[in-house]
This record gives sequence, C-alpha cells and structure tokens, in this order.
Amino acid sequence: MGKSAREVKEAIEAYKATTDLTNAVLNYYRNIELGKPLGITFARVTELKATLGIDDAYLQRRLDDGKKKLKQKDNQGACEDFKFVKYMGSKIADELLAKYCK
Repeated sequence: MGKSAREVKEAIEAYKATTDLTNAVLNYYRNIELGKPLGITFARVTELKATLGIDDAYLQRRLDDGKKKLKQKDNQGACEDFKFVKYMGSKIADELLAKYCK
C-alpha cells in the first residue's frame, strides 16, 4: 500500500529541512574561506551538525566513499564528497582535494 498524500508531504518537508540545515553549515565554512560575513555563530553550526548527526565518524565515512569513487574513476563524485567533508569544517580531506580536485 502506498503512502498517503500527507505522509509524502511530511517526508518532503523533512527532506527540505535537513537540506536547509546542511546547507547552512556548508555555507558557514565556505563563507569563512571566502572572508564573507558568516550569518550564524560557530556554536549554532556545532548544534546543527549534532542535530544532523554529522560527526567525525560520519565525515570519515564520506571521505572513504570519496576514495572508493576515485578507484572507480569517478573523480567528480569523489571531489563532491571531499568538498562536503571540507565544508563541514574538517581538514581530513584537504590532501585529497589538493591532489585530485583542482
């Protein structure tokens, strides 16, 4: 049996909310790099990351996913994963970004 219209709408809204929170964190770190106004505090970014379940273990998994993509010759996908890790405030992908994502 399929989902009701209400369930579908709620799922879409939850996805949008998660995407918006993730983008807020990504933009925070991008803006730091670009020297632009931040808009939110580091404490709020830390809170958002906790809400989203983005911790060191999660970022390591994303980095590992990127490495797998490199082995599959999917440099674009790998670089997207590495940039995600970077713009979540981690430096663990910096070396791979410099080497593969120019």
